[in-house]
Amino acid sequence: MGKNLKEADRHAKALKSRLTKALADPAAHDPVYQACQRIFHKTDPLTLTRDDPTRKHIRTRAWRRFIHGCPPRKKSDTSIGDAINWEWMIECAMKETAELVIVTRDSDFGIVFENKSYVNDHLRQEFSERVSKKRKIILEHKLTDALKYFQVAVTKQETDAEADIIMPMFSMNVTTSMTSASDSSAQHSPFD
Repeated sequence: MGKNLKEADRHAKALKSRLTKALADPAAHDPVYQACQRIFHKTDPLTLTRDDPTRKHIRTRAWRRFIHGCPPRKKSDTSIGDAINWEWMIECAMKETAELVIVTRDSDFGIVFENKSYVNDHLRQEFSERVSKKRKIILEHKLTDALKYFQVAVTKQETDAEADIIMPMFSMNVTTSMTSASDSSAQHSPFD
């Protein structure tokens, strides 16, 4: 028993040391931070940068939908982040003549029922009207499922690891997700 305690203490100290280094200098010691930097600082047509003039138009449309109470948003939201993301996704789908695959467990975008994700009706209709009636909008609550949709190989280990993370969170939020989605689907579009 004493040997196990010493081993656990050694692991705890090593984790604490790694965390301290990651907090002090994430660019050098935090692999998640490093991956995010590569994603958010790349230059391609799908990345909205601060110097892109489109940014102001996106923010204006996002603000309009937010003050009208349109999804994606919860009644208690005080931030327009989801609205900005949605407007940028719509913009990209139009510019790139592409389908839209959203990976989120945020109930503002839809619900999960019997392990299948369903896009909020309002957002689905808006996508159809603003982007295309023929192109798909797909909601996935698991990154592994979205990767499979794009025919990216996903191992059983990766699928299991994601399931281990999602299930405890998802089981706590099922009721909230269903309530939020049904409340937001009754809203009207600011683009009518």
